[in-house]
Amino acid sequence: MTGLQSVFSATAEGLLFALLVGLLVRGRHRTCYSFSLYALAALVMSTMVRVDPDRFFTWAFWLVRDTILTAVKLAMALELATRTFQSFPGALARARRVILVVLAVLLVAVILVPTGSGDSASLYSRVLPRAQNGTAWLFTAILGVVLWYRLPLDLFRKAILVGFVPLLLISTVAIQAMETWGEKTLVWGAELRVYAGYVESLAYVLALAYWTYSAWRPVIPTVPDGPGKGGLEGWLKSV
Repeated sequence: MTGLQSVFSATAEGLLFALLVGLLVRGRHRTCYSFSLYALAALVMSTMVRVDPDRFFTWAFWLVRDTILTAVKLAMALELATRTFQSFPGALARARRVILVVLAVLLVAVILVPTGSGDSASLYSRVLPRAQNGTAWLFTAILGVVLWYRLPLDLFRKAILVGFVPLLLISTVAIQAMETWGEKTLVWGAELRVYAGYVESLAYVLALAYWTYSAWRPVIPTVPDGPGKGGLEGWLKSV
């Protein structure tokens, strides 16, 4: 682990701790239980890597870590969809159809992925990007249904959706870039692969900072919008 990677890791752990405290203090852990589980799991596993890098800073552990976090993110998407659309039957029906399609495509994409040599590094670089990309599309689909029906959405749930979509897409591109550049060249490939990891880490830290700010933001009673104040413009202003 390089010096800059250690800085990113320590910053992320600090933000995760502040995020969890903010969720508990503001009572927002009840907004999405699976998000709180995600933050806790990410903090615990990141701490494990920092405390004992010789044992845990490996492709095998990284594969297990990201597999667990991806599973939690899928559960998070389903929880957000259920909580958001449960009072809106029409939106719920459409959301179910969209989610089922995305999950089916994701499952096929993961099953059909060429695993290469089958070792941990190969599985990580080939399977995880597809899983991350499918999860990003799942969050995007939920966000799209919310916008289509102009549904009211809790500010913190909105922050979760807005933060995860770009983060997962950047993570997917970074993992694929690390795999491609690592295979094509020897010297420059190693450097570019490290830079791609830095970009992914920076995106992760920025998302955590946004979620931490959203978690600590004072709870403001929801006031129904007046005529002409709803829709996409009002939704974007509240982010």
